Amino acid sequence: MLLPSEKLIASNFAVSAPTVRESLAILGAEGRVRTVNGKGTLVLEQPVPRHAIAFDPADPWRDLTTVEEPKRSRGAADSRTAALLGCPRGEFVHLYEPTAIHSSGALVRARRILPHFAYDGMERYPDPMGERAPIIKALSDAHGPLTHEARCGAAIPTTDDRASLKTPTLGAVVLYAAAITRAADGRGLLLDIVHYNAAEAELTGPQP
Repeated sequence: MLLPSEKLIASNFAVSAPTVRESLAILGAEGRVRTVNGKGTLVLEQPVPRHAIAFDPADPWRDLTTVEEPKRSRGAADSRTAALLGCPRGEFVHLYEPTAIHSSGALVRARRILPHFAYDGMERYPDPMGERAPIIKALSDAHGPLTHEARCGAAIPTTDDRASLKTPTLGAVVLYAAAITRAADGRGLLLDIVHYNAAEAELTGPQP
């Protein structure tokens, strides 16, 4: 079965062309569709992923075991990070990036992004590259009750994604689940992301 053109899908559902392209990329990463040059987008028989990843935005790295020494760095928020956290692009952030294995057996790449402004007003603050629980407690003490929001999407795999998740060199897309921890006033204070190979795993649990 062939899907209609991207333009027609966008028109029928009153959405933008980029939204249609991202949706088709996600479906392609999940193995549900395949684009054939000169023909269009084919609907495929739904695959059965080998692993199920339970995702809880309040505890996004539950059931993960680190299998490689995490990368620790500092840098500037890119466009995607800025959009998810609601902060300016280029905001100073702390990055903590482990490769891990889920209890189901799925390999994932995790990424924790902590904007430095989240520590504003604290006399003492926990190690931004340390355990998550002390960071959450410090944020709650400083900013009041926290809320946790889930976001999902697709991304072009990085070199680290390809190495860790065994994705193809060309034409691959990885899926991600993001947990945004927000202050009582709605500001994004912490971003936890899990990248996974949709050909190997699927997400379960609370999703947007």
